Amino acid sequence: MVFVSAPFTYPPIPSIALSIFQASLDKLGISSKILYPMYPFLHMLGQESIRNLSWVPRFQGMCEFLFSHLTDLKNPFTPQDYVMDIFRGSTSEEQQEYIRLLDAGRRQANRLTDAVAQRAVHMGARILALSSVYTQQNASLAICRRVKELDPGIITILGGGNVSGRWD
Repeated sequence: MVFVSAPFTYPPIPSIALSIFQASLDKLGISSKILYPMYPFLHMLGQESIRNLSWVPRFQGMCEFLFSHLTDLKNPFTPQDYVMDIFRGSTSEEQQEYIRLLDAGRRQANRLTDAVAQRAVHMGARILALSSVYTQQNASLAICRRVKELDPGIITILGGGNVSGRWD
């Protein structure tokens, strides 16, 4: 069994819940590994870029946007559309910087998704369990989708704290 922690976390910290679950499985004689994609993603984008994207209150759904093009969900927005909507159409150097960060983030999301899926398959995972918090559904779905493309026989499970329902 392979567990995958949510890939966009800043600052990057290991999951206590996954570690406890892994220890419980070990006591039952079930072997498992935990993958932490947040570390390679931090390396791919750079700490400052991740920090900048993480600390902007207007970018609450930023991680969802970074991975949305890798899921079956259709997102018609470009990074420019997304930033213009959040910044309400004003133009500025700050906008251009966030457009650049989101462009780079989406390219790296592609690389990260492929790398995590290939690693899970290479590890011989028969079951892949992904933590999926409400701001990281698309990242987890993208990884599941790519794993299924590589090996349709792997069982995928999503779990974690999710908010459902209306946000108004």
